[in-house]
Amino acid sequence: MNSYVSKLILIGLFFSLWAVNTHAQKRDISKVALQKKMQQVKINQAVKTADFFASRATMMGLSEADEMRPQKSLEGQNAYSYHKYQQFYKNIPIFGASYTLHIKDGLVKRASGYYLPMIDLKTEAQISSERALDIAQQKMNAQKYAWESNTPNIQNSKKPIPKLVIIDKAFPKNSEQYVLAYQIDLSSVEPFDKKRYFVDAQSGHVLLNLPLIMHQSVPGKGVC
Repeated sequence: MNSYVSKLILIGLFFSLWAVNTHAQKRDISKVALQKKMQQVKINQAVKTADFFASRATMMGLSEADEMRPQKSLEGQNAYSYHKYQQFYKNIPIFGASYTLHIKDGLVKRASGYYLPMIDLKTEAQISSERALDIAQQKMNAQKYAWESNTPNIQNSKKPIPKLVIIDKAFPKNSEQYVLAYQIDLSSVEPFDKKRYFVDAQSGHVLLNLPLIMHQSVPGKGVC
């Protein structure tokens, strides 16, 4: 009986060490390398559209908390169609994530796009959306915002509502550091400007801002 118990203990230890080693190997995989690997993929096996992400979840670094939601489909040439998907993590959208399946005869032939693999992130914000909006306004430092203007029919005249997203800290580059952030689009009339701010939902730090309008100077003509 003692020999039998000892064997069971040894078997249990073996599988425990195997599980730990497997987990460590998964964690050692570079997120950036995985992104690049899945950026353009040729599918050699017959995979139906509905089965693609479930069958490739481990390969892509997707967990049960990830969801690829269909956004739109486009018809192409040579009987191809293109199905675009948006990545969500615990129902929060991943900013910039857009993944496309190239379909022919009901099967996935290629896959391409940008997404965030191996997300492991707390999704409870530590600052309120109102506080995030205040921080973004302080950063923009405009004299008057669009929703404060009395001008009728002005675009973006409603006070913006910050929304939670998940974004790479170094977007559009890859840092492998994912952040829960508030996305806030601000429009000002004095001076005229439009910017998209990302405020860390934990620390309140402004991660980055993106221009929503392009300022372009027009060369003047000299007078001789």
